[in-house]
Amino acid sequence: MTKLATLIEVTEGSPESVLKKLAISKLGAARLLPVPGSDTVNIDGGLNDIRAVISANQINFFVRYKHDVDKYTKLLARFTEENNECCRLLPCKSIS
Repeated sequence: MTKLATLIEVTEGSPESVLKKLAISKLGAARLLPVPGSDTVNIDGGLNDIRAVISANQINFFVRYKHDVDKYTKLLARFTEENNECCRLLPCKSIS
């Protein structure tokens, strides 16, 4: 999977609640699904095209297909603009 160059920093509330709101409102998921044997969370209703990893108050994102990087980066930007009272979009310090 390819790590996105941006992440969400949660400024109000829990990262889990912000991630759940993103998953439901933008990705059509009913709930968050931890991926067995991994520290990632499936957030797109089982399609497995985008996953998230929560670390403290930050949420990193990984996409299955490189051609979807721009699509999901824009989706995250829209989400953080609409929810700027609880989160913001930041560049990742390093991409692996």
